[in-house]
Amino acid sequence: MTSPPDTTTTPLAPDPRLTIDKTTTTANYAAVGDTISYSYLVTNSGNVSLTGPVTVADDKTTVSCPAVTTVGNLDGELDPSESVTCTATYTVTLADLNSGSVTNIASATADGTTSPTDQVTVNATQTPALTSVKAMTANADEDGSGTVTVGDTLTYAVTMTNTGNVSLADVVVTDNKITPNTITCASVAPAGTCVLTGTYRVTQTDADAGNVVNAAVITTTTPGACPVGSTAPECNPTVTVVVTQTPALTSVKAMTANADEDGIRVTQTDADAGNVVNAAVITTTTPGVCPVGSTAAECNPTVTVVVTQTPALTSVKAMTANADEDGSGTVTVGDTLTYSVTTTNTGNVTLADVVVTDSKITPNTITCASVAPAGTCVLTGTYRVTQTDADAGNVVNAAVITTTTPGVCPVGSTAAECNPTVTRRS
Repeated sequence: MTSPPDTTTTPLAPDPRLTIDKTTTTANYAAVGDTISYSYLVTNSGNVSLTGPVTVADDKTTVSCPAVTTVGNLDGELDPSESVTCTATYTVTLADLNSGSVTNIASATADGTTSPTDQVTVNATQTPALTSVKAMTANADEDGSGTVTVGDTLTYAVTMTNTGNVSLADVVVTDNKITPNTITCASVAPAGTCVLTGTYRVTQTDADAGNVVNAAVITTTTPGACPVGSTAPECNPTVTVVVTQTPALTSVKAMTANADEDGIRVTQTDADAGNVVNAAVITTTTPGVCPVGSTAAECNPTVTVVVTQTPALTSVKAMTANADEDGSGTVTVGDTLTYSVTTTNTGNVTLADVVVTDSKITPNTITCASVAPAGTCVLTGTYRVTQTDADAGNVVNAAVITTTTPGVCPVGSTAAECNPTVTRRS
């Protein structure tokens, strides 16, 4: 025989609990405005029903949760083991890109019960980058030449542009050639710029080189973007400005003094020519300026110094001997007399084609092609005294001297030095 069953009910202590599981389907983000999607699975993990609504608090975004009447037994309560899935989105900011990640924390609440927190981190894809441009933006053109020349003041701009997706920190643009020569931008946002503007005055060294080569250096403390010492082109922008070269020279050659000790000693040839023609030759290795062999006037300066010409001569005709055939000791008929006609160049130029003629003596002429200063041309000849000479009481003997040197005994001259005469009593 079996007894009837006996039942005992032991009441459970109420234990309200909530859990939250936060997840995302967004693997990473790379730009301002990107959207991160979140899902929040909220579950009643306790032993009592929790009256809705279910809310989720997230430190970065607003979360939307469905009504509890849409889940489980649809009774308006979140019963034990029932779950609700909430959703939210978050829009990425520049600060999120700069920080490298977004971490947000959420907790769920229902009917006065709050869950422990849960968090999700989404990493950023950071691509720091920059470009740089260096340019000459103006030329004060102090000489008005319209080109870049020595003394011109050039204005340069070095523009650094952030082409990446994160802010660049501590951007320093330096150009030691210009004034001012540096600028520091503490932070440059994507698409932002850091610009150094300065001036430079063109030097003779630049003109000799034919250009002004101007290099800048850009550094940042953002990893991967122009660290100190980088040789990347964007970290070392350079601009070359052509300097207009106009190579030229003038030359002047002059006689500045007459000092035989250390100057050019005038020669007889110079005196005969009437001048000293002195030519110099100038050469350079600068292209276009007096190369070797140039015939340009400035490369071959010449000076002509006039040498004062004073052509002159003296002449002497003399009886130098008497053969005295009759032994009388005097000049008598039949005596043979010897004559000499001496022409001396007393000027400072050589006399040309000196001809001494005496028709009374034998030989009766001599030609000296050239007679230098202080030189002589001498005609020597003899003459036999005639009865006519004795009747006249003397022998008159005249010579004629001619030269082709201008101004000295031209043919037909009646000057005394061109017609020397001697008279010898018989």
